[in-house]
Amino acid sequence: MGNPQLSALDLRSVSFQNFEDDGNIDAYNGVVMWTRPPSLGWQSWNVTKIGTFDGEDVFTITMTDPTAPNLKGKNLEATQPQGTLTLADAEPNKLAQRWLLRFQDDQTVILSIKFRDLALTATGIDNPIILDRVNTGGSDAQMWMPYNKDARSTVNSDSRRRSGANA
Repeated sequence: MGNPQLSALDLRSVSFQNFEDDGNIDAYNGVVMWTRPPSLGWQSWNVTKIGTFDGEDVFTITMTDPTAPNLKGKNLEATQPQGTLTLADAEPNKLAQRWLLRFQDDQTVILSIKFRDLALTATGIDNPIILDRVNTGGSDAQMWMPYNKDARSTVNSDSRRRSGANA
């Protein structure tokens, strides 16, 4: 089954906002991915389905609107377990650049194919995103909302909680 949050989006320009700190995945300095305020403009990613794994869609997540032109077209990469995330030259067959965008608890958990039990985890606004063991009970730090910024310029956890999306 696919991720219903992705079905209505333009996958060529997706931003991912975290429930814990309301920050978006941001290439920041091009070396380490951080969560940064969603008001910043360079948090756009191309989400490309490249296959399936155990019945789930597998994606690459590619920078489309970077702070520096040399980062455009680079893929999000998991470099080590419980480490930070980086951008690297696109190699879609590389396990470290393959991701599951699993719909769970009404939100999206982004899981590494290379480090199978690890998910993208926010550590606070303006701090690096890490790979950490999946919290099966649900953790706001591991819950992400994919959205197109042009359709929804600001989103915050309070409004999601009021709407019941993160009960």
